[in-house]
Amino acid sequence: MASKKELHYEPSVFPAFDFGHVLPPKVTSAKVKNAEIRGSLSAAIYLASQIELAQGSIRLRVEPIRSAYFRAALSEIVRVEDIAKASKKNFKFTESHDPLLHIIKLLRNYQVHVGVFKLEAGSIGVQHGDAEGIYESFIVDNLSVKELSKLDSASKYTDGQLEELLRLFDIHQRKFGVVQLLYNSCLHVGELVGKF
Repeated sequence: MASKKELHYEPSVFPAFDFGHVLPPKVTSAKVKNAEIRGSLSAAIYLASQIELAQGSIRLRVEPIRSAYFRAALSEIVRVEDIAKASKKNFKFTESHDPLLHIIKLLRNYQVHVGVFKLEAGSIGVQHGDAEGIYESFIVDNLSVKELSKLDSASKYTDGQLEELLRLFDIHQRKFGVVQLLYNSCLHVGELVGKF
């Protein structure tokens, strides 16, 4: 059996997002020069914002709608790779040392090609100045190495790496919820590609 390629990312460089956003953030032209990348990241932020606002209908429960917004937001973030490639820029999530980029791509691929992650309601304790409160958000609750391993692209990672990437994602989504993690991920990707 062939050994898995050792992808190089540094767990310690997972971005330390220490804040959330009261309103969905904006990706500005001052930060991201390429209009198409800016548009893709702005679309991802909009789609992420809809996770908390989603409502079901007579024909469709709210859970699949939230999962669809999550999948669409991830797809818009990963789309930045294709836009960069079309602009003759080398920006690949899996060639980065940033574990956030690796897990975003894996989660997007899983959601598009294999299955659906469930987003469950969760309460996040937040603080604004001296005031404390509860922020109702959502958390992906069925993350597993077994599920991610169904992906062809997961074969590039060892089970230990997949477990580590999922653990890092889970720690950070539980800080502020998956919506805030998506917002901050968009801004982070924008900073990385902002000069294109």
